[in-house]
Amino acid sequence: MFFKFDFCPETQPRLDLLFLKHFTTSKAKNSKPPKKEYLRCKLIRGHKRAIRQLTKGVIPLATLHKFDINNTRALRIWERMRKIYDDNRCFFTEISKTEAGPNTDGKSKRQGDPDDNQKSFNLKFCQDYFLQECVRESFYFYALLIYSDFDINILIEKLQYFCCKENEHTIKCIEKWIMLREYITIYMFQELQLRPYREYTELISFPDYRKFIKIEDNINDIQVKRGYIEEIMFSNILNASKNGCKEDNTRCTKFKGKKGK
Repeated sequence: MFFKFDFCPETQPRLDLLFLKHFTTSKAKNSKPPKKEYLRCKLIRGHKRAIRQLTKGVIPLATLHKFDINNTRALRIWERMRKIYDDNRCFFTEISKTEAGPNTDGKSKRQGDPDDNQKSFNLKFCQDYFLQECVRESFYFYALLIYSDFDINILIEKLQYFCCKENEHTIKCIEKWIMLREYITIYMFQELQLRPYREYTELISFPDYRKFIKIEDNINDIQVKRGYIEEIMFSNILNASKNGCKEDNTRCTKFKGKKGK
């Protein structure tokens, strides 16, 4: 198991490799692990798109964060994101614009000198994007939304990452996907030298372990496995809140006046 982590990028400069090396971008024999820069790009673009959908009151049905409207957990997460958005409506409206990204995005809508903007989803851009605490809070629930249906095949379809080259997944595949969620919600921010937002909530989803454990296994063993993982995740939440690599109390600037339509 790879859940007992408590270190900063100063001591583990390639922390991303520890997590991403367990995935490939295709099932091809020579396929390579995904790069963290591309993962950040995928997630930030998706987060910005989700904010624009919240602005329009649209339920996502065909995106990275799409979900079934019958999934009550996903709907609750979406409503939590909506509340965070409503509390900072003008701020989120601005950062969600495509032209508010690096020069690779929103070229047709962009005004001003392109040299004033970051050229890609590099470290500086990501640090600036996640600087405000409300963005990290919103993104935390965005990650939970992606995982709201913890079905490995659905996660593969969403992220286009492959945990194995087999047709049948195993308990090791579960571990890999939980590790990736831990990276996205905790360690990616420690690499950015920002304090991750963490909240131990019933909105965190878990896979159906019964699909991966042989029928003759005692049901208590399944409960122990799940209880162990939940205990370690809760420990990681506490450690992340206590041992952030960089103290950061930055909060969103709330705009006064009329809310955007």
